[in-house]
Amino acid sequence: MKRRILFAMMVMAITVTAVVGTAFAAAAYHGTWPEQPYWGNHWWYNNDPTGSFLTWYADDQWTFSTASSMQYWHTHLPWNEYRIEQEAYNPGAGTSCDRLAIYSYSALGLPVTSWTSSNGCGNSTYKEELKIEFDENSISANTWYRHKVVYAKCQICTGGNGEFNYSFSHNHTGADSWLGKIIYNTCFNKTGSDPASLAN
Repeated sequence: MKRRILFAMMVMAITVTAVVGTAFAAAAYHGTWPEQPYWGNHWWYNNDPTGSFLTWYADDQWTFSTASSMQYWHTHLPWNEYRIEQEAYNPGAGTSCDRLAIYSYSALGLPVTSWTSSNGCGNSTYKEELKIEFDENSISANTWYRHKVVYAKCQICTGGNGEFNYSFSHNHTGADSWLGKIIYNTCFNKTGSDPASLAN
């Protein structure tokens, strides 16, 4: 009887350890804007390296101060309309063009009001850039907000290594606050991210 109780306690301890030990990547974003999300947690799914599509889930979280700052400047002059920008290329160097094109978008938990896709670089038929406008007043501090983008892959395993950039901006500036990026190889397998623990 004592052995069975001891065995059951050991099994329970192992199970609890396994559950508690399960973690996911998350990182404090780059960038210096006081209104931007503070935490990021991204999921890159390229389950079929030679298949036609990959999926990127992006989770964003604002702190109390960053959410308050964003909401203040949204309701006071100059009444900023904030947006998230996903760029499936390197906007600074103009590289990684024509590799990934937006196939579908899902808001999931992010309170999206509108979104647009456009060409970022290279052939104008490829829509690599996604701009997501959302309801600033619906953002609560310390809450994860998720959205999902499915991309059509182009030049599969032939186009070289590339990167995917993520930034934050608003309608009264041509600039943005660069938050981070995901780096991938020629077959679209994730090889790294910046910040290092941004992507799962």
